Amino acid sequence: LIIDRTKKNGCKEEDGEDMLYIYQLPKHNEIKNNYEQCEEHLSWMTKKQLFPDWKDMNKGQGLDMYKGGGDDIGDRGFVFSFHIHEDKKIKCEQYIKSQKLPFLPHHIIDLWPLYFAKGFNQINKDKYDKAKIYKDWKLQSKDERLMAWIESIDPDYFKNLKKDHLEFEN
Repeated sequence: LIIDRTKKNGCKEEDGEDMLYIYQLPKHNEIKNNYEQCEEHLSWMTKKQLFPDWKDMNKGQGLDMYKGGGDDIGDRGFVFSFHIHEDKKIKCEQYIKSQKLPFLPHHIIDLWPLYFAKGFNQINKDKYDKAKIYKDWKLQSKDERLMAWIESIDPDYFKNLKKDHLEFEN
């Protein structure tokens, strides 16, 4: 599912119009046959093969004809992908300007609005705050190994991370 808010696609920013694309990759069902490597496969697909490069459909049949999170898709484009493995195991990934970074629920209100056009980038702080986002998120976001690594390499950043993420974690 791709939401495109660019003017070149005929969207009227002032009217809040979006162009919506729904795309399913060829051979999408092949991952079911080898589930043991599924997590790595889904992560690779997110990085390399999310949707066709509609600007240049004549690139051939290989990976060159696709865009993924690892590609700079321009403008304020970013990728959020979630992989549902089972009821209590959902992995979320995000790419911003082709760079993968760990997804933390507070990014929904602290980071993502920076990538929306003016008029769409304001958060209703009375309705949505970090406590509500974390309470309603319901997905596991604890990664003790990642937090220990961040604390050891960047103690200053870790202090902010505690304030923005760890104190709200489920």
